[in-house]
Amino acid sequence: MTAVPPRPFPAKSKKKNVRIVFNVEREILAEEFNELCLKAGEAPKDITKLRIALKHSLFCVTARKLKSRELVGFVRACGDGVFNAELLDLMAYPPLSEAGEAVKKQIVLRFKREIRRTMPKCAISTFALPADLVLLLRANFEKDPDGIRAMSLPQGGWSDEPPVYPNTAMNASQLAP
Repeated sequence: MTAVPPRPFPAKSKKKNVRIVFNVEREILAEEFNELCLKAGEAPKDITKLRIALKHSLFCVTARKLKSRELVGFVRACGDGVFNAELLDLMAYPPLSEAGEAVKKQIVLRFKREIRRTMPKCAISTFALPADLVLLLRANFEKDPDGIRAMSLPQGGWSDEPPVYPNTAMNASQLAP
């Protein structure tokens, strides 16, 4: 019998394998979400407004480190709960790395699965950051073929005056065949 020399132990890497758990949560702390915003390079949000937004969300999909329960990824769903849902606040930490992209991908897949489970006929929309466009296209989101059809009303833009539609004035004679 020939003796086989023992194999050397592999050098231990300083990088630890971090296990991440993805969950659907109904409530999340605004402070915790704000911490993730800061880590991901986003501007911090007003805590009072953020609490209201989170309270009125349909649900949130979170990515948390298994041992420490630290929030490392997030997206929330808003909508009417039947026909329309919107994917909002998609982010992950670290934001510009393969790990961050993998977390975002899993969050989007879990988001879609939860929407299909709870609202099967629901349309999903999002206003994505340019950095997330490729990820969302791979997740079968489509660009609006007619361009953005959304409108916005700037703060202080409310008026009781009737709207003026340029170049659309028609009289009754133009409506007759």
